[in-house]
Amino acid sequence: MQMHRLCKDNRSNKDSLGGGKMNGIVGSRVTRPDALDKVVGNTKYTGDLKYPGMLYGALLHPTYASALIKRIDVSKAKKIDGVHAVLTAKDIPGENNAGTAKPDQPALVEKRVRHMGDGIALVAAESPELARAALNAIEVEYEPIPGVYDPLEALKPDAPLVHEDGKYGNKGNVLVHRHYEKGDVDSSWKDCDVIVENVYRTPYQEHAFLEPECALAHLGDNGEMIVEASLQCPFYARQATARVLGWPLSKVRIVQAPVGGAFGGKEDVPSEICARAALLALKTGKPVLKVRNRRESLTTHTKRHPFIIKHKLGAKKDGRIVAVDVEAVSDQGAYASVGPYVLYRATVHAHGVYDIPNIRVDTKLVYTNNILTGAFRGFGQPQVAFAVESQIESLANKLGLDPMEVRRKNLAQKGSISHMGHVLKETDAYALKTTFEYAVEKSNWAIRKKEIEEFNKKSEKIKRGLGAATIMYGVSLGREAPDTATSIVQIAEDASVTVAHGGTEMGQGSMTVMSIIAAEELGVPLKHVHVLPTDTAFVQNSGPSVASRVTPVIGESVRLAARNARLALYELVASEFNSKPDELHPVIENGEGYVVSKDKKISFAECVRIAYRKGGCLTGLGHKKVHFEERSNQQYFAFSPATHIAEVEVDTETGKVKVLKITAVNDVGKALNPVGLEGQIQGGVLQGLGLATMEEVIFKEGKILNPDFRDYLIPTSKDMPNIEVHILECPEPEGPFGAKGIGEPSLIPTPAAIANAISHAIGMRVTEIPATAQRIFLMLNKK
Repeated sequence: MQMHRLCKDNRSNKDSLGGGKMNGIVGSRVTRPDALDKVVGNTKYTGDLKYPGMLYGALLHPTYASALIKRIDVSKAKKIDGVHAVLTAKDIPGENNAGTAKPDQPALVEKRVRHMGDGIALVAAESPELARAALNAIEVEYEPIPGVYDPLEALKPDAPLVHEDGKYGNKGNVLVHRHYEKGDVDSSWKDCDVIVENVYRTPYQEHAFLEPECALAHLGDNGEMIVEASLQCPFYARQATARVLGWPLSKVRIVQAPVGGAFGGKEDVPSEICARAALLALKTGKPVLKVRNRRESLTTHTKRHPFIIKHKLGAKKDGRIVAVDVEAVSDQGAYASVGPYVLYRATVHAHGVYDIPNIRVDTKLVYTNNILTGAFRGFGQPQVAFAVESQIESLANKLGLDPMEVRRKNLAQKGSISHMGHVLKETDAYALKTTFEYAVEKSNWAIRKKEIEEFNKKSEKIKRGLGAATIMYGVSLGREAPDTATSIVQIAEDASVTVAHGGTEMGQGSMTVMSIIAAEELGVPLKHVHVLPTDTAFVQNSGPSVASRVTPVIGESVRLAARNARLALYELVASEFNSKPDELHPVIENGEGYVVSKDKKISFAECVRIAYRKGGCLTGLGHKKVHFEERSNQQYFAFSPATHIAEVEVDTETGKVKVLKITAVNDVGKALNPVGLEGQIQGGVLQGLGLATMEEVIFKEGKILNPDFRDYLIPTSKDMPNIEVHILECPEPEGPFGAKGIGEPSLIPTPAAIANAISHAIGMRVTEIPATAQRIFLMLNKK
């Protein structure tokens, strides 16, 4: 891995480290504080937890994707010894609503089934086996009714309605429709020397996290509901649980347990898991553990949104793009989940990273009776990036130009205006151009292209290809949602430090990053900082751990909290230095922290003792709010650009694809934890490789046909290509020490780059992913 600083840090030193220099914790290669316990198996995940008298929850799912419920008989289930509760919709004390973006998803279905993941009845029993027996004893009479399973069919006027027209702001089956135009697209086609039109399709993708969804609910000593769960947004889960119980938020406490992977899949779904576990705990008065088995997870959990994208692009002979017209339709499934926000991001990024005078983008999110789709790493952008980056290379091929030259000619610049009115700022434009040029250089693009052409001339069976993709990821939630975070940093009497924040550690390393941020800001060794698991009883709603916002937004709130704790300390001890508080700054020497003035140095620990003797408060509160100018059309406060370049090999007799190498160049703002960044990028590339070449959930009338890892393939270590990681730093003033997010931009360019490389290898345009051996074989045999 290589790291390179692109431009100077333009943040104000007055706001950080008291005007002192950085202490060397940021940017160092550190060991994760949770690493050892996870490696040796000491970490207790939700499914490992045991409480006296604990019961096991289970959920009955329907046998149809679209049906009316005529009768539910739970009498036999209730008579089974060891079964403590059997609940249906009529037993819900509060609002029967576990939805996220819209109140369209019931915790338990009462009258109508809308997809195979619906819940019909809940049971709590003394063992998982008894719980399953109780489910089998429940009798349900269904009346199947026509459903709709194709998003294009769902758009037709005579299509069966998944929800009542207009009930959730929907028009028919269209949940969300977005339309934006810039310039005059229709009249611009006559000015084009070449036009490229294609229809692109992307699949449902399974999150395939190691740990299935789970929650353990129990009543606290003061009558509050406590739910320990594997999740990405404790605050969503608290809201849903409180609604379903009919309780105030103050009586519901969600505690984040260690998370065994998420990738977006534990943003929305845990709300229903937590709410159902809480219902059973309330009914029985006992702790209840609800864990989905792998098959239940695969068949009922949300998936990545599949897209159908009609893309028309026109340009001059020199490669300058004149116009683009994008029509995209995505299948939301039966309920909204977080789909409207996914469509928003897809709409923002539909035209790619290019300065185009005439743009039209029309996107629709459609209800069907399929399993619902939800948050997944990239949030709609990998799909549109696949389409636009494929179009760029198709255009280059049609004009006989190098794809990188076409990109270079059209890259957005400072002041470029998108179809939604976003004006690109200088730092984002500079980072975009520099990451792109750096990728071209480090991949040896021109040389490798010639070498591959020579190889293909000599090789009849095996063909190689080179492809690229350039993206710019809008950091955090964007203009559509309030984007705030609150953290607390407390310095104890012994100078150890506790950090409480609203983000979640889900394997991505946020615990490490928050420790680094607090330690750097305070000027204390990393070993003295302890980050608490997120607990809604201790911190304010800080939103979800999604959209690559944990480091730049939640991390900045931690930095502000640490700064405020440090400044409180300096106010209390300034007299010991005969200095003003703003004349003090932290340093770390020989592994210990000190507070330093012009002519005096006192250990951090001694300063803390002095402050406590004076009765001071050394607790800092940090609140970060992302600001958007009221009259501007700014969509995101910052962008993380990336260019990935793929080299592949295709067996033209079988269609099998082997990815040989990925050159990944990502701008991260500031590399707080280089080891973690490297892992994030490698993981994102491999997950993107899966989307590009093998991962696809297959449906038939709402039922998943490949509900296990024998038939749903994910990449293994044998599929891992050579990944050459280059981390560039163009600091973002809003982020902690200039840092941006990396979780999503590490994945987004990879599928498009691989698809372009395959297209280069076989001489045909790949318009549907995953580019499986079967699809490539059929393409080659249609020549």
